[in-house]
Amino acid sequence: VDLHYKLSQGKEALGQLNELLALYKQRGENQRAISVLSELVELRQQEVELHRLLADAYQSAGRLPEAIQEWDLASRILWNAGESEEARRVVRYLMVLDPEGADSYRARLRQMGG
Repeated sequence: VDLHYKLSQGKEALGQLNELLALYKQRGENQRAISVLSELVELRQQEVELHRLLADAYQSAGRLPEAIQEWDLASRILWNAGESEEARRVVRYLMVLDPEGADSYRARLRQMGG
């Protein structure tokens, strides 16, 4: 996966990663998936799709605070990349999760124009 990223082959990297994550899910190895995704996020902090996958893995493992943190990072990356509608969609999803400090997400959504 990392090699594909190094070769600027993002689609291929995500394809390989999704296959690996499906295998981990089938085997019930949630923590292993989280470990792999955490390493990739650390290496490629601006790859929003990695944050989304890690957030999903955290949610599947019942680790909601960590999932919320990753969704929050994803929304910020999207916003900074000029993908405002997708950023607003992620913030709306965050509010559905009913996080602590939900008012701050509502305020952010208002600031984002949504």
